[in-house]
Amino acid sequence: MILYLHGFLSSGESAKAQWFDHKTQACLSVPFSRPTWPQSAPDQSAAFFQSLFASAQADRTPIQGVMGSSLGGFWARWLGARYGLPSVWINPALALDSVFAPYFGDYTHPHTGEAICVDQDYLQALKGYEVSAEAIGPSLILLDGDDEIIDSNRTRLAYQGIPQAEVVWFDGGDHAFQHCDQAWSNVAAFWLENGVGLSVEC
Repeated sequence: MILYLHGFLSSGESAKAQWFDHKTQACLSVPFSRPTWPQSAPDQSAAFFQSLFASAQADRTPIQGVMGSSLGGFWARWLGARYGLPSVWINPALALDSVFAPYFGDYTHPHTGEAICVDQDYLQALKGYEVSAEAIGPSLILLDGDDEIIDSNRTRLAYQGIPQAEVVWFDGGDHAFQHCDQAWSNVAAFWLENGVGLSVEC
């Protein structure tokens, strides 16, 4: 099974989550899970993810890979390193200070109703789940060059020399990531190279 993690204030029903769900099941014949995960506190998020892994193992449908977008990409990096799994990061929110500090404030999650306070404490808690570039497992990093939220070039420079990381750059686009179709061949090849899924004509 592939676990997909949406971004901040998004949900498992986002257009991108559904696109990768349908494409993955059709083309790789592998189950795809896209839960809406709690975001009110980073420790709560981490506990939720770990419970997913435990449940999947108990149900004999183990998670074989993780992918995530934006803040979901941050968590995909942590989970990949923690469980020794391949991971795909889409416009990942990795430089936490520059990503979150401009957006300190109180939020209501539009899909769950959660109250979320993004402040210095929230930021420091997130930093507890950072992973060094050298500690990651096999990783595919998809970047839109004109992302208005993250510094795509900073991410590219940080990972382009890491042997276990493959960075794929697309000119233009935005933080929502506008190159799913163009990136799919990279994503499918990455999963197959890491033993996830079966090649199916689609």
